[in-house]
Amino acid sequence: MKRINIIGAPGAGKTYLARELAKKHNLPIVHMDFLAHTDRYNPLFDKPAFNAKILSECKKDRWIMEGVYKSTLGMRIPRADLTIHLDYPRRIYIYRVLKRRVQYRDKRREEMPENWQEKINWDFFKYVLKFNKLQKPAIETELAKYKNAKIEIVRNPKELKKLISVIGKGSVV
Repeated sequence: MKRINIIGAPGAGKTYLARELAKKHNLPIVHMDFLAHTDRYNPLFDKPAFNAKILSECKKDRWIMEGVYKSTLGMRIPRADLTIHLDYPRRIYIYRVLKRRVQYRDKRREEMPENWQEKINWDFFKYVLKFNKLQKPAIETELAKYKNAKIEIVRNPKELKKLISVIGKGSVV
């Protein structure tokens, strides 16, 4: 397995999963948030430039790419050997986003730009609250377009642990 695509809501565990799989498969991680944002959260970032960066990363031979960014799924899914959709209940996302905010208060997460400061603004929190209702249907529609792609949908942390174990043994599930 040379290319793994990880998608899911904020707080789903995309970065955690990317790190676990990178260790097992010696693959570089592409953190899409790092490519999307400069040193602050900006929902109106330069999307054409971002898409060009993602397309460039997708063309590489080996990667684990983690992030949501629905507009880039059409670039990522066809190139990935495996796409993993972390599709958890909303309560898990909310808890983890709040936990991350406390854990990284006044600190930068490794996968974020240099001057990033962890925060939760109301718009971001609403995005997380409404993710399963507003974002998930569009993701599912996009995933359904790729009948021949290997896509694993993980619905809870217990399933994720099992999947990590299976992928760690070299299987493509």
